[in-house]
Amino acid sequence: MSSELPPLAEAGNLCDVSAQVMNRTAYLPYREPTVADIGSFDAKRGSTEMPDPLLTSHRLSRFYLVGAGDFVYAIGKLLALDEPMVVSPAVLGRSTAEYASRCRYISDAADGPDIRLSKLANLCNEGFQDLGIGKPGADPDLVALAKGFKDWRSRQQLPKVSFPNYSALVDALSPSMGKRVYGGLSGIAHASAISLSATFLSAQIEGLESFRTVSFGLSGCLTLLDPFGLYLIRGAIANR
Repeated sequence: MSSELPPLAEAGNLCDVSAQVMNRTAYLPYREPTVADIGSFDAKRGSTEMPDPLLTSHRLSRFYLVGAGDFVYAIGKLLALDEPMVVSPAVLGRSTAEYASRCRYISDAADGPDIRLSKLANLCNEGFQDLGIGKPGADPDLVALAKGFKDWRSRQQLPKVSFPNYSALVDALSPSMGKRVYGGLSGIAHASAISLSATFLSAQIEGLESFRTVSFGLSGCLTLLDPFGLYLIRGAIANR
């Protein structure tokens, strides 16, 4: 098995190059496939509380892609050390998949602007709940922000869109590895005795575990860079 694996340095180089491509893609001009001008759209659909909803959805897509690229870059650096890390790349690989799956969720080129706004609402509502806006002692500024967002959403005639959990989103992004590998990496992130022990045992096979982490993390990210997928929204790359 070990003789079939290339040096870990090659995995590190692949991470470095992939991260740079992801970062450059993230900062391409925003483009909504069926909307000629995002600013004009937002002028009609926005409000005082939410002045630029469609632009916000594209910004969030950028944030997710930049974040995923940051994780990939960090994985490469950790694998390039004289004594490559084992646990931290696995945790970063899990986070990479989570960010990439959410990027894909809100960046689907097949979606119209109303569906994209509905997905934005799903992501933001989850974020507010995670920050505990409904709990005693919640930050009043955050509570006010959430209320303004909810008021804007209530005035929109948006289609209902399902919001799969992390595992389902990751599985959709990487069907061949999704649930199985994600479950193992989640175990490492949450200090599972079984997952952690298996990781160290696999790591003894000259980088087997590290290559599995890189393969999983990048499989979803490379899907995002499909010229017929995210590029249609992030810029007119498909026409170059």
